Amino acid sequence: MKVRYTQSGPYIGYTLNGSVLTIGDLIIDLSGRYEDSQVVVNITRDGNTLIEGLGGKGGYVATVVLPPKQYEFIDAGVVDDLGNPVLNKTALPIDVEKVVLSLWRYVPENVGSGGVY
Repeated sequence: MKVRYTQSGPYIGYTLNGSVLTIGDLIIDLSGRYEDSQVVVNITRDGNTLIEGLGGKGGYVATVVLPPKQYEFIDAGVVDDLGNPVLNKTALPIDVEKVVLSLWRYVPENVGSGGVY
């Protein structure tokens, strides 16, 4: 996963375990969000509560950009009525190395600055 820091820190803590991304206390299953077009997941805050979407009044915390699904075509071993090989379209698993996580400055309310939260 590529990580971009859009402002000076501190930043919220995050972990990536397989295709499960945890940002603060918010859990995002990246493979469950993987679609045919690029997917953007915005994370904002309302006080110290993280909200998926743009509803938080405290500004951005992070943005996750998932690439579009990739497919492979596998020969089915048969031909169509015109003699062309029939191919089965199969989605590949998400390549988490192509996911981009952008982090914005995050300081919990009633806490001083100085690290990762």
